[in-house]
Amino acid sequence: MFVTAVADGWVPLSQGVSGIPGYVHSADEILALARQGYREVFVDMRAAVSGGRRVSRFTDGNAQARDLDRELERLPDGQRGTVISAQRDDPMGEQLDARVRMVRACYGETLRVVGELFTAAAQGRSVRMSLAREAVQLALDTVPNDSAAWFWAARLEQYGAWLHVHSVNVFALSLQFGLDLGLKREALTCLGVAALLHDVGQTRLPVDLMGRRGPFTDDQEQIFRTHCAEGEALLRQQPDVPPSVLRSVREHHERHDGKGYPDGLAGDRRGLFGRILALADALERMMGTGSQGERVSPAQAVNLLYAGRGRAHAEEDLERFIRFAGVFPPGSMVRISDGRYGMVWRHDPEHPLSPLVNVAYDETRRPISPVRVPLAAEGLRAEQAMRVQLEQTHPQRLAPA
Repeated sequence: MFVTAVADGWVPLSQGVSGIPGYVHSADEILALARQGYREVFVDMRAAVSGGRRVSRFTDGNAQARDLDRELERLPDGQRGTVISAQRDDPMGEQLDARVRMVRACYGETLRVVGELFTAAAQGRSVRMSLAREAVQLALDTVPNDSAAWFWAARLEQYGAWLHVHSVNVFALSLQFGLDLGLKREALTCLGVAALLHDVGQTRLPVDLMGRRGPFTDDQEQIFRTHCAEGEALLRQQPDVPPSVLRSVREHHERHDGKGYPDGLAGDRRGLFGRILALADALERMMGTGSQGERVSPAQAVNLLYAGRGRAHAEEDLERFIRFAGVFPPGSMVRISDGRYGMVWRHDPEHPLSPLVNVAYDETRRPISPVRVPLAAEGLRAEQAMRVQLEQTHPQRLAPA
């Protein structure tokens, strides 16, 4: 049978995390699930009868994102590096408060730069690419290896023009994912510049469409879709813009299934940076101020993103991205296996179901004095993501800094 999710949590667990979803072939594998505490699972009958990939992903819990890894191996020498896990050097989150404060200062400066660049583009003036590169360097020099600090900076930002805030949030996610992939500084600079300016083409749209989150009429949708090509054209007019930046700005709304725009590229015809931007853009729109419709919790955003696997995003890319972002990203409210509730401060890539949690409610959901609990060290796990938003759970009480 093909198990798609466990029943004690509404967030399906990704491949390469706990092996779910995947085929379960034997009584031993069912027993292994039971020993993890699961009593009910959801089964995809279509996969069960379609003769899909008969590989037991439950027993291969560390399955790698092979296609993405191969592409990374093809990068020129010096373009890959090593990231030290913040979970290892700060397992209790003792440095997270200070790191979030540092990142928020950097975030504010980056937001100012984006405003200046987009204003110049809207007014037909030259876009100072040196400012964009300097913003990337500042970000790389400010707590570069703690993605949780950047997640929190984005979650706690409440002010600024939507298009500018969205651009900085996509920039933060993309740059941190690039670090997680092992890209080195030269490649990260190109990725960061592209992420910062991925929506600069929207400055060429009619004022009523620029930064709009929908819904659109058919005619408005067609006009809005021109912003990718417009962004590429605008940046081509600037000196010394790397081809990888131009390409990824154009491709950030392409889809794995070829149903994206502007060129309908599919599969590996899309470049690595464009695929990274597409993932970061999608996640930010779901969980951030840029989402169309109601803002959702981080864990629900990951759930929605995973639902598009094989269509909007390559399955391998998405698995790798969720390993980076977490099944329960920072800001997720979770129920812990001991019955208490808390907010995820930082996810643990080595123990994806056992993040660092700021526990703030007892088993009866009564508020308690918050205490940080590294679930992996305590032999606990997050059992369920709660459908609540950060704003509804008093971020000043539960969030870092």
